[in-house]
Order: sequence, then C-alpha cells, then structure tokens
Amino acid sequence: MTSQVHSLDDGPGGRPRKKPFLLAGTLLLCFILGMGVGLVFLARFGTFPSFGSVQEYQPSVSSKIFDRYNQVVGEIYLEKRTLIPYDKIPRHVVSAFVAAEDARFFQHRGVDFAAIARAAVKDLLGGSFAQGGSTITQQTVKNLFLTREKSISRKLKELILAYRMEKNLSKEEILYLYLNQIYLGEGAYGVETASRTYFGKGVEELGLAEGSLLAGLPKAPNRYSPRTHPDLAKNRQRYVLRRMVEAEFLSQDEADQAYAAKIVLAPPSTFRSKAAYFLEEVRIALLEKYGKESLYGDGLRIYTTIDTRLQEAAHNALIEGIKATEEKNEYEGLQGAVLAMDPHSGAVLAMVGGTDFAQSQFNRALQARRQPGSAFKPIVYTAALSSGKSLVSMTDDSPIEFERNEEEIWKPRNYDGTFMGPIPLIKALAKSRNLATIRLLNEVGVASALRTAKALGIESPIARNLSIALGSSGVIPLEMCAAYAT
Repeated sequence: MTSQVHSLDDGPGGRPRKKPFLLAGTLLLCFILGMGVGLVFLARFGTFPSFGSVQEYQPSVSSKIFDRYNQVVGEIYLEKRTLIPYDKIPRHVVSAFVAAEDARFFQHRGVDFAAIARAAVKDLLGGSFAQGGSTITQQTVKNLFLTREKSISRKLKELILAYRMEKNLSKEEILYLYLNQIYLGEGAYGVETASRTYFGKGVEELGLAEGSLLAGLPKAPNRYSPRTHPDLAKNRQRYVLRRMVEAEFLSQDEADQAYAAKIVLAPPSTFRSKAAYFLEEVRIALLEKYGKESLYGDGLRIYTTIDTRLQEAAHNALIEGIKATEEKNEYEGLQGAVLAMDPHSGAVLAMVGGTDFAQSQFNRALQARRQPGSAFKPIVYTAALSSGKSLVSMTDDSPIEFERNEEEIWKPRNYDGTFMGPIPLIKALAKSRNLATIRLLNEVGVASALRTAKALGIESPIARNLSIALGSSGVIPLEMCAAYAT
C-alpha cells in the first residue's frame, strides 16, 4: 500500500489552491493602485459640474392636461415625471429604497469602498465590467451627469462626483434627487409618477407593502414589473423586506405582514387612446404658443373643456358604428369622426378624429372636408330668416329643373320621390324636403347663404350654385358643429 501526502496548499487531486487567491490579490492591488492614480489625475485636471444647491435641480417635468372636471387625462413629456418634496415621501418608502440599494447610505461619504472592492474582485475574476457596488449617491450622479457607458474612466468620474456631492448636499437632499430622478419602468421617472402608474395614487398614500414593491424596481424595472412579471416582482419585494429587517428599519413581523398584504395594481389607462386626437391637437397648439422646451420640460398645467364621459361615449359609439357599417356592407377600412360642442360656450366636449390614432394621425374632425348633405339645409333656412322671412313663410315643394348648359338639365328630386306642394318653412325643414329648400335658396340667393355660412364659422370654400342647398360642397366637421352651436 502506498500513501500520498498532500500539502495544505493543495486542493483535491493535488491541484494547488494558492494561485487563484494570489492572482486575485495581485489584480486587486493593481486595480486599487490604478484607480488611486486615476482619481488623483481626474480630480486635478478633469472638468466636472458644480453643486450649488438642491434648488438648481430642474429636471424635465411632465406637462399635465386636465379635463373640465380637473382630472388629469393626459401628459406631455420627454420624461414622465412629477416632482415631490422629500418630506412628502413616507419614511418607510425611503427606508425601502435605502435598504435595497445602499444600506450604508447614512454612514458612508458617497463612496462605499468595501462594496467597490467586492465588485472589483468579481469583475476581475469574471473578466468583465458588470458588477455594481454603486451607492445611492453614485447612482444619483450617474443619472444626472454621466452616460450609461461601462468603463473605468466613467467609474472614476462617478466616484469623484459622488464625493463632491456629499460635501455640498445633505443626505436628505441627495435622496430627494435620487427618488425624483430614478427610472422605475412603464415610462415613469421618480417615485411619485411610478406610484400613480402602478397603484393609481400618490406616493404619500403608499403602505409598506406597496413601497417595498416599488423599491424593488430600480435594479431592473422591466424584469421586476409587478404588472408583467408578478412572481419576479414578489420575489424582489421579499428581498427588499429582508434587507429592511437586516438594516433594522423594521421588525420581522412587520416584514411578514407586508409581504402577505394584498396589493391592488391600477389598471392601465385606456383614456389616452380614446382621446388621442384631442390630446394631439392640444399638444400642437401649445407647442406653437410656448415652444418645445417649455412644453416638454416646465411642467405646465393645461386645463381643457374635454368631458371624459362624453369622450369615451363618443369613441365607443364611433367604433361600434363603424364596425356595424362594415359588417353590413362587407367592407373594411372605413373611418369616421365625432365632435361634440357646448352650444352655449362653443367648448369642445368630445373629439374623435378616427378609429385608431396609432394607424392614422389624420384628424377627420378637423381636417377631413366632406359633403354635409342635408345637415347644410338649416344654414339656408337661417339665411332666409335673416332676409325677413318667418317660420311660417311659404315655399314650394314641387318639381323643378334647371338648365346647366345647352345639353344638360338638372332635375333634383326628393328622396322619397313625392311632392308636398306649398308648405311653411318650418315644415319644409322638419321634413328635410329637397325641392322646397332649393326653391328657397334660389329665392334668397346663393350669395346670402354664403354670407350666412361664413358668419356661422364655415371657412371652407363653398361652391356658388344651388346644389349647396343639398350639402354638395365639402366642409369639415368642426365648422358644421360650430355653426350649429352658434
């Protein structure tokens, strides 16, 4: 029998175990020395932004569009963000983010060198530059001033800026910047917007369960989205709560209760798609008046006349009407528009410019010039009343013909092919009699009807012939709606 002797430095099979540790130690030492030299060089010769005060923080803030009931119905933004003061954010929400992202935030001075060393070892052994180790201060600096590039030089700038930020701002001011700047998924920047996006309420109203779920998002907002990946989000929430217990922000019982609590997510809003044409018109008008920088960054509050209930009803009615018409006629691709105005004020209450804004941005309520048909007849009768006639003045609903040229004669007729003879204006309009209306227009004059149309708000060019009595000349829906509301 032979015996084998292994040294304490050998691993299984006699493989030496010192080399990985020696290599890691050597690489770490070189990394630390290199980082130190780089920090000194950059700090001496680099160009960095200054930190005056937290009041200088002016991020892009959403402009909000309100309906006639002062409810938010849309936002215009580059980054969907609503600023909220630090003292309005519940302590348990702040603690959840600190525990999850930087448990030693209140102890370090912007940089956690122990965390950086751990991350550096993993990076060096793994042959990549993927590990984190960033403090909340570093993340804030990165989000405000730096790019997403993963490089040693960017990391060194991050460390210097983080140290300088800590010298100039309080911990609470840094958290204010961080919690308002951070991206939390679904287009939401900052805890206030994220809270309203996921839970349908402001961050001030969040409980521990909701706050811990929100605090799990910064690492990977899409991956841990409670809406699309509820299981992963729940696992991440457990991690946040465990970190809060370890940091002594709460007890284990409180963590268990928060984890077991039922969380109700706010359903994604569908109103924006139903009011897309209206909201786009608001955006275009404001862009022209205030400019891009103000509209997209200054957090304007825009109050409109839109009625959300009427808007949804108008959108649904158009969709259902188009669908029924397509099925009846075995035809696809029809479009339409709906416009509703307050006849007393002229306020637009509902506007639907098509069936799908994503497919076609052409707003038929404002841009489509179509023949109004019999809807134009009241304008003819208004012109007649303005010329001195009354509702009981008589007109003739009898056959009539006009010579267009030497070879063509126009013989209009009523839709039912019948004739009612002499009738009062009020009855002719109520029955929508074509022949009676044409005779009336011929009597009061086309020019008179055109002046009346213009006075009622119709700017589209109207043909100068008797066929306009039947609505043969194209107008846009907004003009007709305004005329009826005048």
